[in-house]
Amino acid sequence: MTHRSMMRRIGVVVTVALGLLPIAAAPVSASRTAVIGNALYIEAGGCQSVARDFDIAIPDYEHLDSSLPGIIAGIQLSETTRVGRSGFRNVSFGNGTLHVELFAEGGGTIEHVPWPIDRDICVNPSGGSIGVSVTAAYRP
Repeated sequence: MTHRSMMRRIGVVVTVALGLLPIAAAPVSASRTAVIGNALYIEAGGCQSVARDFDIAIPDYEHLDSSLPGIIAGIQLSETTRVGRSGFRNVSFGNGTLHVELFAEGGGTIEHVPWPIDRDICVNPSGGSIGVSVTAAYRP
């Protein structure tokens, strides 16, 4: 028996043996989800920096499924769009209200043009933006 045929037989035996092992399925959560906010969005032009606070009321917050991971247990923030240096920060939750700050920074370099206009201009500008949706998961 050649080495190659022996390896094939070992591979078949291992494959068959693995096929006989019981595989534990991941538990399926019966939580129901609801999109709470789908229009959180900000943008910044070249050489600009923008930040905005959002307060989102979470309905039935007493029934959030705290066993599910998220930015806050039972609440998930998902980026729907992202351009440049942007994101969310300063997230907190209290009394049924989710607070989140979105930020976006546009790219480019600010250069001073002394003559003839004597002002700052943005060289090689590029925009930045972020869009976020908020989803809540509730206990069944």
